[in-house]
Amino acid sequence: MLRVIPADSFLLNFASDRSHMKKSDGSWGMPPPLYPPIQTTECQMNLEDFISMKPAVGWGEVFSLDHFLANSKSQLVLTGANISC
Repeated sequence: MLRVIPADSFLLNFASDRSHMKKSDGSWGMPPPLYPPIQTTECQMNLEDFISMKPAVGWGEVFSLDHFLANSKSQLVLTGANISC
């Protein structure tokens, strides 16, 4: 399964407070990036909405791999993209 999200929607809506990087005791599982957490004016954490494969949740559209490949081949040819699988 793949969730395909338009870039402008991702950039306007994605937020992560990095809580997914912490262990249950509150320590970091891995050192966090040096830049500040990504937040929007309305949200500090919605990572689960972006990685969920439930079609009714989050942004964009959820595809099976076969459906994605079948629907993207014509677009890849039209844009001149060169993709090898």
